[in-house]
Amino acid sequence: MAKSVSQKLLIGMVLFIGGAIVGAAGVHDFDSEESAKATQNMSDSTRLAAHSADFRATLVMLATEHMTYTDKAIDAVFNGGGTSVALNALYANSAALSKDIDDATGGSSNRSFDTIWRMHIDDFVKYAVADSRNDVPGKVAALSAADADCATPLATYLSTLAPSLSEATLEAGLRDHIAMTAKMIDYRTAGDYTNEQMELDMANTHIETLFSSLANAIVQQYPHYFLTNKG
Repeated sequence: MAKSVSQKLLIGMVLFIGGAIVGAAGVHDFDSEESAKATQNMSDSTRLAAHSADFRATLVMLATEHMTYTDKAIDAVFNGGGTSVALNALYANSAALSKDIDDATGGSSNRSFDTIWRMHIDDFVKYAVADSRNDVPGKVAALSAADADCATPLATYLSTLAPSLSEATLEAGLRDHIAMTAKMIDYRTAGDYTNEQMELDMANTHIETLFSSLANAIVQQYPHYFLTNKG
């Protein structure tokens, strides 16, 4: 039997509304998927930023502790006491720095960073001892050793771990660290405690900048670590 005009209109409206509902559901699913992707991307970005900040703060804290313990070792030399306590603290600090760098990069920095960093620690104890005795040749030898043992080899090693930080930049930064530490010891020898403290403050600011830059370069090179293995 032929359908009336009103029946045909009713059927058409039902089909139109049904199609609209199906279409809306499809759009909703697409929007939900895109929203989930955006949320995941934002979550990854937030997590990376948070874990990167933690890593940077830890490296900077350990680097400034290095300067504090170095100052204590210098005091021990000039006060005539043993340097073993201060040296043990410096060595433990070096091991902690090495572990954080090693964990993030998957490298073997415990063999490289720790070994090289400890050598410059020992060189500066020798420099302080020579300075306290007015042994100029001893000072020159210790300072030359610190440069040879630390500046170039450590810059080379770290630049392979974090290529966005150039070897030349690292080497210049490490040489500045060595020069500032030597000057701090010289002021201590002269009994100029005011300038010694000023030099220590400047050395702290410098090493904060150096290790913050290193942390940023490591994060840039190994973002996956900070997304999957932290927190």
